[in-house]
Amino acid sequence: MAECAGAIAIECPPGSFAMWDGSLLHSNYPRVIEGERVVCHITYTRLRMRLVEDYAAYADALIDEHGENMGQMLGREDMLQGPNGADYSKLLQTFNNVKR
Repeated sequence: MAECAGAIAIECPPGSFAMWDGSLLHSNYPRVIEGERVVCHITYTRLRMRLVEDYAAYADALIDEHGENMGQMLGREDMLQGPNGADYSKLLQTFNNVKR
């Protein structure tokens, strides 16, 4: 396996997540152990950081397993993610979430 000078591997236990700025060069090394590498790639954009993809089909299971912070990361508390458009009752919570 060829190594790239200065590369730093991210190693973390199952259920963890890593975040980086989109300007960071990133890649992955070939998997050399048994099993699958499973990645849920989510891109955020401004209203500070907002979910772009829709993971509604997996959200309940992920939130049950990882807690309410995962719900926030998946946009459950985002005022703009309501099934009928903007949910202004979540406006303050959305703004507070972007400060974290």
